[in-house]
Amino acid sequence: MDFQKWIDNVEGLAGIYSFDILPDGSFGEIRLMAVNRQNTGILTRKPDAPAFYPGIPYREYWSDINFESFVYKSASTGQPLYSYVNAHGFWLKGFYIPITEPGTVSAEVALQKNETGTRTVHCLYILTASRQVETDFMTQHSPKVSSAVMNISIKLHETQNFHQAMTDTIKEIMKVSGAQLCSLYTVDKSKQHCRFINQEGVQEGLLEKISADMGRTPYEIAISWEKDLAGSDCLLLDDLHVLEERDPIWYEYMLREFPNRLSI
Repeated sequence: MDFQKWIDNVEGLAGIYSFDILPDGSFGEIRLMAVNRQNTGILTRKPDAPAFYPGIPYREYWSDINFESFVYKSASTGQPLYSYVNAHGFWLKGFYIPITEPGTVSAEVALQKNETGTRTVHCLYILTASRQVETDFMTQHSPKVSSAVMNISIKLHETQNFHQAMTDTIKEIMKVSGAQLCSLYTVDKSKQHCRFINQEGVQEGLLEKISADMGRTPYEIAISWEKDLAGSDCLLLDDLHVLEERDPIWYEYMLREFPNRLSI
């Protein structure tokens, strides 16, 4: 299919991505098949980026784990997805739309496999970016989330004790998300000073232990995490393979400390 012919008619920053679903159910690397004229900047963002050709590995130009997770999920399940996040200095509104070859439907595509048992799926991604947050999108949450946000706001304003407010906030986040672990790591860059706070309060001893186990100062830990995020505001991981690639020291620490809680 000549994706380039019709993607130039798509408004916004648009690209078509594809990947293989292997016989064992795992996914191959994401390939960039086409971009529209508005989105050609992705091809020149890196000065040493190679010349584009349909099917070039997406990571030759960019790397965003959260984006990749959405592409994988949308194309593999045949379901459109939507995201609104703060990343790389912008508020990014993304639409992920699974697409098929002309004349086919998703049910037929699911049966199309090559001689090795591999099938190829595609996803159209359309992006808009803004420096300013759109509050309408930030308020479109479930009643449960909206209630949690209100409770957190109250906790942050009802006490003058910053650390107690953070402790109460962490408890609220754990309750609404069902998380087993949640913590806050504050960073003062001017003094290169950090604090570790969990639902039990400030944990100076735990911070020292983490620092010693990782062989980094608390501030060096914060700087390494900033690099791990690579411009995004979070990492959404199904397993730790990406973490192993980006930060082997943190990866090994996680394996040692939480061997029964992590999916590897």
